[in-house]
Amino acid sequence: ISLMPLPSQSVDAQQRAPIGTNLGGIASWNSQWAFVDAFKMARPWISQAEGQGWGQGGELDLTPNGWVRSLQPGQYAETIMMDNAEYFPDGIYTVLWEGDGTVEFGINKPEIVDQGNRWMRIRPQSDGGLYLRVMATNPNDPVRNIRVIMPGFESTYQTQPFHPAFLASLQGFTTLRFMDWMETNNSHVVTWDDRPKPGDQSQHSGVALEYMILLANTRNIDPWFTMPHMADDNYIRQFARMVRDNLEPGRKAYIEYSNETWNWQFDQAHYVAEQGLAMNLAESGGRGGVFSHAHRAMEIFDIWEQEFGSRDRLVRVLASQSA
Repeated sequence: ISLMPLPSQSVDAQQRAPIGTNLGGIASWNSQWAFVDAFKMARPWISQAEGQGWGQGGELDLTPNGWVRSLQPGQYAETIMMDNAEYFPDGIYTVLWEGDGTVEFGINKPEIVDQGNRWMRIRPQSDGGLYLRVMATNPNDPVRNIRVIMPGFESTYQTQPFHPAFLASLQGFTTLRFMDWMETNNSHVVTWDDRPKPGDQSQHSGVALEYMILLANTRNIDPWFTMPHMADDNYIRQFARMVRDNLEPGRKAYIEYSNETWNWQFDQAHYVAEQGLAMNLAESGGRGGVFSHAHRAMEIFDIWEQEFGSRDRLVRVLASQSA
């Protein structure tokens, strides 16, 4: 994807108060119009089979990017997007895909305005979501790169992936915290290969760093990244390099280790507590977690400083609980 900003969307930072906000995660049930390609909010594939209960179709054969590579007899893959369809734009959506197979819609079938080879134009119903199905796929040329483009963005969705209404809603903020876009809580990310990518089936389970940087550049805003609690050093280094090489020179990057590592409902709290005990930093998991968090945060800050060459463009964040 292009990492160039949209000059028309820039706002002089001096005109804004120094205030930031978290972004809600990308999900099929959200009413947020972050992307003009509605498929980016599609859920992971649900395995279905004729005559079986919901989600009882057996294990799906997926490509590394999450596309359906092959199907068993009677099996099909289904996903849901735009659960709150009544809040999304009315009009005709353009559906595009690559590969050899059969794509159709299930529950709450939209009106099919017209269709051809690997494309269709649809008008969704306003009282339910879109249930897209892959009924057949060729293992040698699987159905992939599915797009469901909102009305009016057919010619611009590749270079300008964010909806103008979403961009307008961010005006006035100087910082965006990407904690939910990164699926930071309970993250399973360890290596750089584990990261979400622009070519993944959707951005529902985590947004690619390329899109986060592009949003920061487009909205002329400072990004706030929350590093996954189990991420290895190479992940941190590659992440820092991509930000260094693509974030606009005038922007700073906020760096934080995970999120609420004191909150026991999250996996990261248990992880840092276990690390603290293993490193003999304290005799209890709670105190060990505080010291382990600080220790790992310092390591992460050092890697970012090495990649950027200084601290000038870094805002290093240490969070804790005072109650």
